[in-house]
Amino acid sequence: MIKHPFLDQLRLLIKSKNDSLAEKRSNWIKANPYYYNQLIKTLKFIIEENSKVLHVRCSTGYILNALKPKLGIGIDDSSLQIEEALKKYPHLTFLNQITEEINCSEKFDYILITSIEDIVDVKSVLDGLQKSCNPHTRIIIVNYNFLWNPL
Repeated sequence: MIKHPFLDQLRLLIKSKNDSLAEKRSNWIKANPYYYNQLIKTLKFIIEENSKVLHVRCSTGYILNALKPKLGIGIDDSSLQIEEALKKYPHLTFLNQITEEINCSEKFDYILITSIEDIVDVKSVLDGLQKSCNPHTRIIIVNYNFLWNPL
């Protein structure tokens, strides 16, 4: 992970922003059903049910739960969003970790990375995920394009 005072401050700002969204997240998902239904439909086409799935930047766990994994682990640096996820989906595992310092020894069939725009050092995340991959692991990155907002 790249250490620099500016980047450390940026990481804290992102964490604070995500903590402030924790309680509003469920309402946001309910208010945007088309987007989330399409996202889940697309991800289910790629990610098989009953697979081992690691979800980086899992937020409140909605997407991970919808994928119906055999083993589902969600990682986020927002402690408040992880608390929400643990309350809603106790059958899944959620870890409050800095995404750029992922420490997970389990091997996964799929690794899903969402909200990549909130990751300061993407290379360190990918380097950290290497130990969670087997030769057949698929890494899926979901990125929301804000250019579609007006539509």
